Amino acid sequence: MPTRDVILWALDEVMTDEDQRRDSARVTDVFYRHSRPKPGALMLGIGAADGDTGDVDAVMLIGVARRSQQVATGKDRTSVTPVFRLPKPVPVKRLQAALPSETVG
Repeated sequence: MPTRDVILWALDEVMTDEDQRRDSARVTDVFYRHSRPKPGALMLGIGAADGDTGDVDAVMLIGVARRSQQVATGKDRTSVTPVFRLPKPVPVKRLQAALPSETVG
């Protein structure tokens, strides 16, 4: 089974605001070059959820990192596509609870 990096990606207010969201299949964001996602990495966009979920941080977008280009000293703009906007945010705590726990034996 091929492996890929899974990146928790902090979204800004424009990407998480329902009124300002663009119905686009692609977004771009700027990362420090030393920590930019590799092409093919699965990107989980984390933002502040509304009061309905009771959690602050939730996965709101899912996408795949594609390509990066240099935009400033030490920074790259990375294209994330396709972008799937979740109809309802998934709390990060829920994801953490679903992960298998490691046992030391």
